[in-house]
Amino acid sequence: MTAFANEERFRHTLDNMLEGCQIIGFDWRYLYVNNAAARYGRQTKESLLGHTVMEKYPGIENTELFALMHQCMTERTARIAEFEFSYPDGDTSWFQFTIQPEPEGIFVLTLDIAERKKAEMVSQNSEARLHGIIASAMDAIISVDEKQQVVLFNTAAETMFGYQAAEVMGQSLDRFIPQRFRQAHREHIRGFGHSGVTNRSMGRLGAIIGARANGEEFPVEASISQIEAAGARLYTVILRDITARKQMEEALLESEKRFRLLVEGVKEYAIFMLDPDGRIVSWNDGARRIKGYQAEDAIGQHISLFYTAEDRAHGKAEELLHIAALQGSVEDEGWRVRQDGSRIWANVSISTLRDEQGQLLGFAKITRDLTDRKEAEAQIRRLNRKLEKRVHERTVQLEVANKELEAFAYSVSHDLRAPLRAMSGFSRILIQDYNHILDEGGQHYLQRIRENASQMGALIDDLLKFSRLIREPVRRERVDVTAVVHQVLADLHLDPAAAPLDIVVDELPGCQADPQLLYQVFLNLIENAVKYSRQRDVIRIHVGAQELAPTAVARSQPVYFVRDHGTGFDLAYAERIFGVFQRLHRAEEYEGTGVGLALVQRIIHRHSGEIWVEAVVDQGATFYFTIGFPPEEIME
Repeated sequence: MTAFANEERFRHTLDNMLEGCQIIGFDWRYLYVNNAAARYGRQTKESLLGHTVMEKYPGIENTELFALMHQCMTERTARIAEFEFSYPDGDTSWFQFTIQPEPEGIFVLTLDIAERKKAEMVSQNSEARLHGIIASAMDAIISVDEKQQVVLFNTAAETMFGYQAAEVMGQSLDRFIPQRFRQAHREHIRGFGHSGVTNRSMGRLGAIIGARANGEEFPVEASISQIEAAGARLYTVILRDITARKQMEEALLESEKRFRLLVEGVKEYAIFMLDPDGRIVSWNDGARRIKGYQAEDAIGQHISLFYTAEDRAHGKAEELLHIAALQGSVEDEGWRVRQDGSRIWANVSISTLRDEQGQLLGFAKITRDLTDRKEAEAQIRRLNRKLEKRVHERTVQLEVANKELEAFAYSVSHDLRAPLRAMSGFSRILIQDYNHILDEGGQHYLQRIRENASQMGALIDDLLKFSRLIREPVRRERVDVTAVVHQVLADLHLDPAAAPLDIVVDELPGCQADPQLLYQVFLNLIENAVKYSRQRDVIRIHVGAQELAPTAVARSQPVYFVRDHGTGFDLAYAERIFGVFQRLHRAEEYEGTGVGLALVQRIIHRHSGEIWVEAVVDQGATFYFTIGFPPEEIME
């Protein structure tokens, strides 16, 4: 084979290598570049050949890679190194460079190691995170090999045992275990190694004893796991110092003894303790009386034992314990089941018990038997239903009575008025047409008939007005009371022959009321004051208001009054004055039907108010009243 053929074969081999191959002359120009090198450099072979390294990769002369190539170029030595190569566009990638001298300069072999570097960085980051977790863990973490020699000892382990990690690396685990427990511990580790079990959870073995550097012994809980790597086993133990918890448990036991002495005499309440899973650990006499279980039958049972089948199916007991654990306490009422199967209505209070570190120790549960109260409430509901039924029946009866009253009012309005009109009309005809025949006595009797017919008509009008007031609804709106009083005075019909009227109307506070009914109240009271003052030389009336002092259950409110200086009356008869047809003076002295004040009282009561009177014989009377609708409901 010719030399030319050998050279071509050599070039073909180089061109198709997976590694990048380049020959760089002493003047730093590319003399040869294979396909892989051009690809790694993100160039073409044609663009590289004949150009210097500095021309194609500006700034490369300031890198460690260039310094290494320069050293190989000048010292004619070979070097292997890994560098992160920077491209002109700022991108980077990792390569392994093998540089060796060559007659024309240097030969550079390039291997792409980007993926390997990425994997290494992931591994390093993972290892750093794991190291950080182990170093910052609150629990002690110790790893030992098959010979039980320490290979890992974290910061928490240093604090717990009082050794520095450098002191114990490669040392036996025995130094952390009291002498009397070491043999049993070795056998346990040996058995665990052959069991095929990879881990055991914290507290599975119960409390074990550890030994500090100063010889002090203390209780710990431990979890252990084993892994096999490169044919060798590695055991990792996580340890938690439970000294404080043990002290708390002892204190709790002592407290529980005192608690038992306290609660066993309490018979009105079921008071008992639960463990973190909800199982009973104590039982007082009140619990025996209320639940029906003896202590030996109850202790160790889950509290769901007392719940109904439906509540057990829905996990009611577990739900209450969960809420108590989250919130600190929970209260509930519901049916519970006694040992004999009977049901009681119980009020239940569950409180959480925790140690200083916040770890759940259990629950305190207090139950009250409220069955009697529940039955009383049921009896009240039954009575209320009966009362509602009777009220409904009474309402129906009242509606029937109202309809009958309406029928009566219709009869009064139509049937009784006809004979009254006849009496009044015929008596008027007799007086007009037969006056010359009748003597003075006959004329007097006919006039009395007409007056009584007119009085009877007025009485019928007042009765109809009184009956309508019972049925009609009361409207509520903002009322200008001063304006209502002035309207009454404008509509008032006075006898021209009567004494002069001197009436004072103060500025009156507004209220919520039915304006038409309030008009009727002031009209009747003012007419009443005028009537019983007409024998005076001057009729003096005062309409005003005063503030009623607030009480514990009501706010202050205005009290309206109408005061006169007329005949007055004896207060011993004050209760009669508001009755229908009740009169304190003879009809011959003062006209009227005896319905006016009864009508006023009914209007005031329908406004949730009160009315009362003060009077002195021959010195006058004052009528006071309130409107009971709340003042805050008055809208400006």
